[in-house]
Amino acid sequence: ALTSLTKTDTPTAKLYAATPNLFRALLSLEPEEEGRTKARQTILTTLPNANPIAVCLLVRVLRTLGVTDNDRAKARHTILTTLTNSDPQTVSDLIGELSALEPTDKERTKARQTILTTLTSAEPWEIPNLVPALSALEPTDEERTKARQIILTIFPRTESTEVHFLTRELRTLGLTDDERTETRRTILTVLTNTAPHTTLDLISELLVLEPTDEEQTEARQIILTALTNADSIAV
Repeated sequence: ALTSLTKTDTPTAKLYAATPNLFRALLSLEPEEEGRTKARQTILTTLPNANPIAVCLLVRVLRTLGVTDNDRAKARHTILTTLTNSDPQTVSDLIGELSALEPTDKERTKARQTILTTLTSAEPWEIPNLVPALSALEPTDEERTKARQIILTIFPRTESTEVHFLTRELRTLGLTDDERTETRRTILTVLTNTAPHTTLDLISELLVLEPTDEEQTEARQIILTALTNADSIAV
């Protein structure tokens, strides 16, 4: 198994696909420490050139081989580097592996800053992958505020079908009273131009945010206006 693992001329895609299976085969043979050490070094050599999904798979296997503190540090460094160019959909898995490697406070801070940067250019439907990853790293109040402000900036250009993605994650981050008001105003604005089939979802999100009597009245008026213009199928 070790000979196969060190064949670095194997095409990249095949290498990443085969490596976890090779390591599992090796582990089933109960290798001695020398074999485990060589296997760990092979993974650490492969990691810097792996794509985000492969990094997660390889680090997961690495942790089963009895990593040293130095191995952990190298793997964490690779994850942090990978995180800067990762698709939002893979961020949560990368943070899961980073957390399992016991990152330092400095590394946690760096990871959180990377997620906040990614958040600024994320699509609304990608935000549910980013906020849980940020929350897992125990963000400061300042970082939570920054994340909420980024999401609130995205909110006005969000499609009605995506509003629930944003409101749910905003609530996870702990909205202030002013931010709740801002979010409700945005929902009411979106409600005036939404299709009938998304109205109920928007109202559900509005109600969770504890609208005022005036806002509830406004929402009812918007729905009544929509009813007068809707065809029988839409209603």
